Formats: sequence, C-alpha cells, structure tokens
Amino acid sequence: VVKAEASKVTVAVATVVIFGTIAIFLYPAMYPLLAHWFSPETYGIYIGSTMHEVAQVVAAGHAITPEAENAAVIAKMLRVMMLAPFLIILAARVKQL
Repeated sequence: VVKAEASKVTVAVATVVIFGTIAIFLYPAMYPLLAHWFSPETYGIYIGSTMHEVAQVVAAGHAITPEAENAAVIAKMLRVMMLAPFLIILAARVKQL
C-alpha cells in the first residue's frame, strides 16, 4: 500500500476521473476520423484497453455502436480479470528481491 498524504491521493483519483470523463466524449468524437482504419469492434477494444473505469468504457463504447460497446466491455473485463494474477506474480517477484 502506498503511504501518501490524503491530499495527494485525492488529487490522483480526481485526475483519473476527470481524464476518464473527458475520454467519454473525446473517444466517440475521434472515431469518425479513425473509422477508415478501425472497425467498431477494434475501436471498442481500444476503448476498453485504455480507459480506467468500467462505467466510462460502457458510455464511450455505447456512443459509437452496440458492437463497439460489447467489444469495449469484453476488453475491459479481461483487463480487470488479469489484475489479480498480475498482482500475485508481482508480489512474488518483489519478495525475491
């Protein structure tokens, strides 16, 4: 656990939320410019892989197409599911040091 001052933790959390909220509107606005290179499903995977909160992923994906929303949620859930194994491996590696 990080031992930081409460004010610094508050700033960190607020920053993540603010940038995620901006991304809810920015990602769908960018899609028409990138539609030549990305299918809705591919862009959904991008959204799910780069946004930090599940609700933000759902909102941004839904603003594009249902297919993008489904792909975004699947990518996000896969990322969330891999968090526990990653932390277990990381903890084991830190103990070795």
